[in-house]
Amino acid sequence: FPICKTVMSTAPSLVTSLEPILCYYVNKTNNIEIGRITNVENWDFERVVRPGEYLLFDSYEGALLEIHVITLEQSICVKKLSCCDIKIQEELIDQLLNHLS
Repeated sequence: FPICKTVMSTAPSLVTSLEPILCYYVNKTNNIEIGRITNVENWDFERVVRPGEYLLFDSYEGALLEIHVITLEQSICVKKLSCCDIKIQEELIDQLLNHLS
């Protein structure tokens, strides 16, 4: 798996390309996290990711996955990841599909 890169953008632009990609995220913390994508117009994505859990999801080129930690008082955005950086390479998908068939 490639290493996730943090995106330092404070105001992400809306995604215009709707080329689908398969992405993943792993919660390597001891906290429950919320994964959200908010920069794709007319599309809501929000999932709970428990400690040690893998999140496998379809997204789009240019989308940003925001990772939030929930406290008693608020939700804190701790990082933003480009979905292009966390997409699963096509070769791995092909290998997995061949293995399952």
